[in-house]
Amino acid sequence: MATPSEFRRDMEEAGDRLFPEVRAAMNKHGRDFAYKDMLKHIRSGVGVKWRGGNLGRSFGWEEVGDTSDSWRGIAYTTSKSAPLQEHGGEVRPVTAKKLAIPLKAAKHGSGIPKGPPRSFPNTFIQKSKRGNLLIFQMTGKKRPKNLPEGANDPSIVPLFVLKDRVRVPGRLGFFDLWKDGSDERRALLARATARALRGGNGG
Repeated sequence: MATPSEFRRDMEEAGDRLFPEVRAAMNKHGRDFAYKDMLKHIRSGVGVKWRGGNLGRSFGWEEVGDTSDSWRGIAYTTSKSAPLQEHGGEVRPVTAKKLAIPLKAAKHGSGIPKGPPRSFPNTFIQKSKRGNLLIFQMTGKKRPKNLPEGANDPSIVPLFVLKDRVRVPGRLGFFDLWKDGSDERRALLARATARALRGGNGG
């Protein structure tokens, strides 16, 4: 058991030990969030679909400042599409007249598009009987005059549907996942404080 003088000394020195303890704990938590938790979240299929891993690899963690007053931990993403996936919004064409939304035949099994419309040979644009404007690819020698309902003709393959705009729902869950870890952060801060009071050596 500590004597009163030893206790007073520990309390006086705890302030100097507290920041390094908290900093180390929060850095570990932040790195786990950016490099493990977000990746696991996306791979689980909740919200945004896992397509090749580029979004998952875009998350990171960095710290700025080196004192208790200036220090900040920042979770970030380098993905340009992440804000749209997080908050949702409307997408309109920038340079083209229409947005080309890839259909099954224009995507790999992972869901990643095989390429833009111009990368597919022997294509043409026509409305289906349902009124959708589609980009088709001809597998036969002649372009069909009338497209069957559902485009079941084996000589043509629907690749893209053309839209004036697309509404993307907010579904990434970046901020929700961080908020879900609030109890864990409170607990790790309490443990860091306890270590500082004990001398930072677990004793």
